[in-house]
Amino acid sequence: MKYSKYNSIIKVDDNHYILYSALSDQFIILKRSAYRDISENDANTLAKHNYVLYNQLLSAKGIVDDLCDEKQMVLEKIRDIDNNDSVYHLHINPTVDCNFRCWYCYEEHVKGSKMTLDVLHSVKKLMTNVVTTQLNLRTFNLSFFGGEPLMYFNVIAKPLIEHIYSLCMHRGIKVNLHFTSNGFLLNNAMIDFLRDKNACFQITLDGGKDTHDSTRFTKNGLGSYDVIINNIKRLIKANLYVILRINYTSTNIFNVSSILKDLNVIERQYKNNISVDFQKVWQDNEAERNDTVIKCLNKNIKLFSSEGFRVSSHKILDSVNDSCYGDKRYHALVNYNGDVFNCTARDFTTQNRAGYLSSNGTIVWENNSLENRLALKFSKSICHSCRIAPLCGGGCCQRALESKNGELCMYSYSETDIDQIILNRFEFMFINQD
Repeated sequence: MKYSKYNSIIKVDDNHYILYSALSDQFIILKRSAYRDISENDANTLAKHNYVLYNQLLSAKGIVDDLCDEKQMVLEKIRDIDNNDSVYHLHINPTVDCNFRCWYCYEEHVKGSKMTLDVLHSVKKLMTNVVTTQLNLRTFNLSFFGGEPLMYFNVIAKPLIEHIYSLCMHRGIKVNLHFTSNGFLLNNAMIDFLRDKNACFQITLDGGKDTHDSTRFTKNGLGSYDVIINNIKRLIKANLYVILRINYTSTNIFNVSSILKDLNVIERQYKNNISVDFQKVWQDNEAERNDTVIKCLNKNIKLFSSEGFRVSSHKILDSVNDSCYGDKRYHALVNYNGDVFNCTARDFTTQNRAGYLSSNGTIVWENNSLENRLALKFSKSICHSCRIAPLCGGGCCQRALESKNGELCMYSYSETDIDQIILNRFEFMFINQD
């Protein structure tokens, strides 16, 4: 027997240590004597010296058989999850135009862009092909992205939603709907249409009212905060789920708490229909280096939690079990013009596409792009021995595709960073629970 290479031991104080087995995602609290037993004995000797501790480690996969290929175990788990054919995830860009022009948006907006009827019919055929030929299909996730996906709602999103429901209703296939939207264009007719459907919205705010309205305003210069807040309230009272994404910077993080006064008027029975997700605006590197900003972020996370809101953040790593849809075989994004992509976090230009949607509803992956992409997952040798490999999985395929740092960690994690990832996970699993 041997100790798993995916074990980590972190000192808490002079008398206590945390042992984390990434293979099983389990923690063991060690006293100093137990830590010494592990440090001074190999796994086989530990069995004779401290059989209780040995069994704890064995149960938590902190000890594995000598012949166990741990790298292969992780790789097989990644493949099982990312090749799961019981779920299909289809993203649709009805347009890449938008009613706002946020300074941090990475997309190249195409004014007046709109999915044509020909592409719309091809998307319907794609849906039909998936539902009728993917025999293990149990869930169809239909997401609308963009641009602003609520533009042209009645002529693009609505007929596609009606089509997928007509296909899945009598086959026992669950349909999940998702919109990544700024929330400004929502109206009663849209909400009424979606009310009895399993719909979720991710809606963004750029800090409190003042900073939001200075970033996101109409062509007439009017702020959008009040409209968006009211639309969020209407959604959750219609029992539709909202992920409120708060885009924070090193400037607006200090007025984020003012959003609470606008959300706290929500009746308690509806608070379960909303969660709050703090995400750093990616261009603002200062926000992840400044201790004052980090302390304010943590304070806001605790403040929103104390008011009864579910709060998540990017800190809790679990990229294997909860891998990105862009890493999965049974996923595609169809742009308004029929171009097909894997990732939603890149500019939707034809030069960047992975393929295209044919008129008969099949996806043509150009230059073997899908297989080449999937092969990049967990492909770096440095990842194979990293002690959080079963959590990280080597990072997303898109970043691996674009990685310029060869065999180095694409996230540049230090040993201290890895320890912090594990401690964040420990806090999430045990300390912050009600």
